[in-house]
Amino acid sequence: MTDAPERVELLRAWRAEGLSLRECGRRLGISKNAVAGFCHRHQIEGPPAQAVRLEAALAALERKRERTRLAMAKARAAAPKPIVERRPEPAPPPRLDLQRAAIVPVRGCQYPIGQPARVGFYFCGDPVAPGAPYCPDHVRLCWQRLPRREAAA
Repeated sequence: MTDAPERVELLRAWRAEGLSLRECGRRLGISKNAVAGFCHRHQIEGPPAQAVRLEAALAALERKRERTRLAMAKARAAAPKPIVERRPEPAPPPRLDLQRAAIVPVRGCQYPIGQPARVGFYFCGDPVAPGAPYCPDHVRLCWQRLPRREAAA
């Protein structure tokens, strides 16, 4: 594209009207990139409508946000208030004297039943199996024999 003064003025007028680079290039018979380079060399500004469209879009977005805020506030005001019942605090569980429990010797199976810090905890107490601290049932539960491995052939 030649830099003829009449072409510069023509392109300046088209861009002021708001024509796109593509439309200006179609009218001149050149590519939009050639028009963009020409506009850059001659400091021809783009259409002011683009900035106006951007401002209008931002304003519309802000109006939508405000409508949403108002609708949410209205919905919150119209919603019934939840009734919150205050339940009494549960009483703390009774404390076990763990030192005293540890001192008392356990005769019989020493398998623990329950949680040590809870009420109702106790040891099994059944007669123990020879050489073990537990009764035969709890010995089977705690110590399980591993299956024998077959000799490799």
